Order: sequence, then structure tokens, then C-alpha cells
Amino acid sequence: MNTRLRVEHPVTEEVVRVRGERIDLVELQLRIADGGQLGFDRGDVTLEGHAIEARVYAEDSFGGFLPQAGRADLVRWPSSARVDHALESGRVVSTSFDPMLGKVIAWGEDREAARANLVAALDSSAVLGLTTNLGFVRALAASDEFQRHDDRHGPARQRRGPTPERRDPPEAGRVGRCRPEQPALRGRSGRPLCPGRLAIGRSEGPDAGRARAWRRGP
Repeated sequence: MNTRLRVEHPVTEEVVRVRGERIDLVELQLRIADGGQLGFDRGDVTLEGHAIEARVYAEDSFGGFLPQAGRADLVRWPSSARVDHALESGRVVSTSFDPMLGKVIAWGEDREAARANLVAALDSSAVLGLTTNLGFVRALAASDEFQRHDDRHGPARQRRGPTPERRDPPEAGRVGRCRPEQPALRGRSGRPLCPGRLAIGRSEGPDAGRARAWRRGP
């Protein structure tokens, strides 16, 4: 038995209801470990809506997915979605630990609503001073392939993301712009997005899916 919680456990918590209420898997796990009772049975469990999780990493998708280190000068997380994180402005990220910075989890009545909510939440997110995957994962969540639920996908390391293009150095101080050494990635709106590693988790019910990447282009 694998007793550890999966990285995507927030997706389960967002769609599972016990007698109409959300659950806390960590609290339940600790309760059972302490000798307590679960307190409900299968008949009390229902599913509601759809949830998608995007993992925010300090990694470079266009540089072999290598971990990135540095100071996060400005960090902005969305208020429209659930965010599990411990990263604030001014904190230093090293390569001594896992490069995951946080998880953005969006809920919707159906898959398309959850996807649209995730794109909006990622639009409201920013990590400056450190190379992350925010722009890249946003572009993939907004892609036509992901929107139409294209099944031709595979692990991120085996697929191509949107092709980056080099741009002139951006104006200083503009939130959401790439640094001069970063290739620019343009989303469907045409706005430049900074690259990073893809890590999208999705679920149709209580079982969270694995991180996937979707091919763009021919």
C-alpha cells in the first residue's frame, strides 16, 4: 500500500464531497494514524465538478528542465483559485531542494470551466527574478490541443512545448516580461510569456492524473 499523499491530492479535495462538504486528506490521514475513525462510508461520498492543477516549478523547460536558483524578487499568487505554496517575495530559492514552488488548483462545473479558470489564475500569477514555468504552463493550458482534450500527449520530457522566439531586451520593471536572456513565448493573446517546465495535473473524479505535456505544431 502506498500511504503517502500524491502531489495532486488537492485535485481530489476540490472535487470530492463527504455529505456535501469538502474534505481534508491530510487531516484524515493524521486522524487515522492517531487511532481514530474515518467517520464516513462510501455512500457519503459524492463528486462535484472538475479540477485541474498546475505545478509551478523553478526549472527551465528550454534548458533541459534544469533546476533554477535565485531570489524571487516579486511573487504574486492568484486570489481566484486555490494555491498551495510557501514562496513569498524576497525569498531565495536554491537547488538543494525540490524545484516545486507551488501548486495552482482551479475548480469549475465542468472541464472547460476549470481549464478557463486555471488560465485566468495563471494570468494573475507572477514570479520575477527567477526562471519558472508560469508562462509555459499557461500557454499549454490555453492551447487548442488541451482545450479539445487531445489524447495525443506524453511525459513532458518526451514532447515539444510551444516554440520560443528570441526577443529584444524588455523594458525594465514591467511585470510579466521575460528577462533578456530568456526566449519569449507568446500565448493565444499574443502576449510574451516567460518559459519554464510544464507540470499540469488533472482529474476527472477523485483520481488525480499525471503531469502531461501537449505537442503544438505539426
